[in-house]
Amino acid sequence: MYSAGEMCYMQIVDLKRKVCLVGDAAVGKTSLVTRFVMDQFSDNYITTVGTKVTKKEVTWTTPAKRYYLTMMIWDVIGQKALKRIHEMYFRGAKAAIVVCDITRFDTLDSVDDWVESLFSIADKIPLVILANKCDLLDNTNFDENWLKEKAEKYSAPYFMCSAKTGMNVEEAFAALGEQMIL
Repeated sequence: MYSAGEMCYMQIVDLKRKVCLVGDAAVGKTSLVTRFVMDQFSDNYITTVGTKVTKKEVTWTTPAKRYYLTMMIWDVIGQKALKRIHEMYFRGAKAAIVVCDITRFDTLDSVDDWVESLFSIADKIPLVILANKCDLLDNTNFDENWLKEKAEKYSAPYFMCSAKTGMNVEEAFAALGEQMIL
């Protein structure tokens, strides 16, 4: 892609960014992180207690720079009643992925609450909005148009995805990463 001479003059940029993964309980946040970081999936459901932090290093190359981005992914507990605890976890966040479950319309409605809570603590940070569990086509409660409308409200990219199959998981995290480096 680049000749040896071009690589010598490329600026290297190391970044470390806190990313919050938020959404209601049981939308698949932990499964999405596991799919992204380890390319694995398990049907076993274990409630996240507090938060779980996972690290993933990714690289982007532009004509002038090579970015080494370390994403510190904070998988935040999904119980809405714990707002004060969420606020502690949101401090210092540089980006977020807001997840809803395509089989539960109420989780799409909750996206606004999660975004407003994030923005109140971390200012207006880059977002990606995901509708997870798209592998459950027979049980969907909203379609892509509903998700698109929600995402447009925040000028955020959105993806229909599946942690189980891996559909659009890498793409969603890549879209967030690109927002953080640009």
